[in-house]
Amino acid sequence: MQKHEPHAAVIHLEAGAASYGFLHVNANGQRFKNEDVNTQSKSCTKEMQPDGIAWTIYDSRWADQVKSQIDNNLAGGLFYGQTFQPWGQGFNKEMEIDVQKGHIRQGKVLVADSLDELAQKMHVPAAQLKKL
Repeated sequence: MQKHEPHAAVIHLEAGAASYGFLHVNANGQRFKNEDVNTQSKSCTKEMQPDGIAWTIYDSRWADQVKSQIDNNLAGGLFYGQTFQPWGQGFNKEMEIDVQKGHIRQGKVLVADSLDELAQKMHVPAAQLKKL
């Protein structure tokens, strides 16, 4: 059993920064899926990308968009609430931001002020990324 979940160990690549329903791109800077699918589908298709690399891209308004995605079932099928939402409690934007800050410190999330800068940090072709 997993230490932090009440089930057997599984592949959940959402253990990094939560991707919710935001844009998914691979190491070539190409969109590779419909982002509205469930977590397992996201996890499996991420593994099949070149070099096993996949990124989720979102902008500075991401924290406001997460609740809307959850409420409208656009966050990936299995998300009935926030990824780290305590059971029985409502959406907590501040908690979402705090979790994201931790992901930034751990290097799971890159921050950039432009698509060119982001592409450089991701090591993907900027021209391809800008097409999306």
